[in-house]
Amino acid sequence: MPRIQQLLRTHICQRPILHLSFFDGIGAASFALKYLGANIVFTLSWETNPQCQELLQHHFQSIQHRDVSLLTRPQLNELIRHAAQGTDDLIILITSGPPCVDFSRLRNLPPGMQGEQGNLLSRQTEIIPPVPRPVPPRERGPT
Repeated sequence: MPRIQQLLRTHICQRPILHLSFFDGIGAASFALKYLGANIVFTLSWETNPQCQELLQHHFQSIQHRDVSLLTRPQLNELIRHAAQGTDDLIILITSGPPCVDFSRLRNLPPGMQGEQGNLLSRQTEIIPPVPRPVPPRERGPT
C-alpha cells in the first residue's frame, strides 16, 4: 500500500475533509484524493484558465469553481462555515499549483509573482485565513 494511503488511514481515517484547491489546473489534486479514498465533503476549486475550467466542470461537476482574484477572506470564511455545518472534526486541506506560465524556467526571464498570472499567488495568501497556533501542552505540576 502506498505511504500516502497509509497516512490517510492511520492519521485521518474517514474524517471529513474540506478541500481548497488553488490554481486547480486539470484537477489532479482532486482526482488523487478521490483515488485514495479520502472523505472529501466539499471542494472549492480556483482556476482562471477557461480550458481548464471546462475540463474541471466536465470531470468534477460536484466541485464549486471560483476565480481567486474575485474572492475575499470573509467570503472564503463564509464558504468554509457553510461547508463545515454539522461537522466537528473537519480537516481543511489546501492544495496549490501556482500558475506555471509565470514561473517556468522554460522562459528566459520568467516574471514570477510580478507576472499577470503569477501575481495571483499573492492573492491566495491574502485570502487564506491564518492558521491558529496549536495550543502548547500544559506542563504537569507535582501530583
